Amino acid sequence: DNMYEICSVDLDMLPIPFKLKRITFTIDASAAAHAEAMGVTIPLPNRTMLAVHAACSRIAHMSGAAEHIDLILRELKDITVLADDGSVADLLLFCLTTAQPRALQAQG
Repeated sequence: DNMYEICSVDLDMLPIPFKLKRITFTIDASAAAHAEAMGVTIPLPNRTMLAVHAACSRIAHMSGAAEHIDLILRELKDITVLADDGSVADLLLFCLTTAQPRALQAQG
């Protein structure tokens, strides 16, 4: 029920744990118990949102926009200096919030 096919033009772009053909989302029992004790429910990913994301990704790839986005993301890795006036604060925030944790990259 919560199993999804993973589709990618380039599997090398995916983090190592996601180089699979299928993935099943589950909630760890201890995490669910801990959340429940705090009065919180951990939801599984929303099927509709995953489908919308997949559709947008296919459109971006077919339109050529995906290549442009990939170029921008690769160029972000080369930025080593921030502007003194704070004009790149949004860029810094984006880089920090989209960075892959080292532990995730090291698994394999």
